[in-house]
Amino acid sequence: MDLILPFKIGDLAEARSLVPGFNGAWFRSKIEDTRVTESGHLEYYLEYIDYTEEAKEWLRVFRMELNPECGNGKSSTSCQIMLRPSFAQWCREGQVPEHFSKSELIVTVCDTWKVGDWVEWLYEDCYWTAKIIKVLTKDVVQVNI
Repeated sequence: MDLILPFKIGDLAEARSLVPGFNGAWFRSKIEDTRVTESGHLEYYLEYIDYTEEAKEWLRVFRMELNPECGNGKSSTSCQIMLRPSFAQWCREGQVPEHFSKSELIVTVCDTWKVGDWVEWLYEDCYWTAKIIKVLTKDVVQVNI
């Protein structure tokens, strides 16, 4: 049976960080290589686009995390995705560029942001998944990570 992989060498992707201070942030990366470990885990060898001084590293696509005791007094585990496709370019309705590559993905927003919407916030050269908690102006919101 052939192995169907979500990414191929040369693809752009975003890798989740577990580094203190950047835990949960997403960094732009390029797939340099791929492998399946002896234990059966799928890993990708990544180059970080915005941090060229960082060493390339192998990253598992999924990571199991032990969650501390929930309200019921029991611990649980959850699976976190550590690699995702690159974030698409966003445009407001009526502002989509006339010319762009056929392979380029563009998302058109035709609604206004509201409290409770989930957004990707670009801060310190990485993306953070955040929730809008307050709309300040048409183009400015307050978020909670």
